[in-house]
Amino acid sequence: MVVGLNLLRSLLGPTWLPKEVWLMRRTPAEPEAYARVFGAPCRFNAICSQLIFPASMLNLPVTPVSGTMAPETKFEVRLKLAALDELAADEWIGLVRRITLDLLLGGKCSRQAVATTLSMSTRSFNRKLAQVGTSYQELADFSRFTASRAIVSETDMPLGEVAGTLGYSNPSAFCRAFKRWTGMSPKQWRQDLVVQAPR
Repeated sequence: MVVGLNLLRSLLGPTWLPKEVWLMRRTPAEPEAYARVFGAPCRFNAICSQLIFPASMLNLPVTPVSGTMAPETKFEVRLKLAALDELAADEWIGLVRRITLDLLLGGKCSRQAVATTLSMSTRSFNRKLAQVGTSYQELADFSRFTASRAIVSETDMPLGEVAGTLGYSNPSAFCRAFKRWTGMSPKQWRQDLVVQAPR
């Protein structure tokens, strides 16, 4: 997150500060130290780590950096999309997993949203999934497992809130899925990590 902060300062000027910082980690012994580093209030036990700033900041001019590339032409964008077809099956699945995870943590995950991010129709997306031997449901489940394991391990977020954030209809459905993946409930998983943690 500090790297992200420094990157934004390089674009917007050295005095730029976020409005708030969300961190996917338990509240530390000295949370004030984090606030001093970021120059903004810090919220711990967040669903993901991010720098929060007003949307109006997106309209600010950025400081030019020497050696930056010109905006991509439509032709270059089409070339990049065509390159998606050249990806090996495991590379394509990895890309879709990353997109699905990002959308899931942003609360906007759906088959249509993933297809749109890839500039594909839903039909083409489904066809490509079948070609590489997987399904949207498998990839969404993998992303939910990845996200839930990280959130349960790294934060003290209530399990009901984790379930809602990851799109489960109720905490019981989340707990059943988590137990299917790990062999234990999310509560047991979290307790085991606390017991194993070095003192």
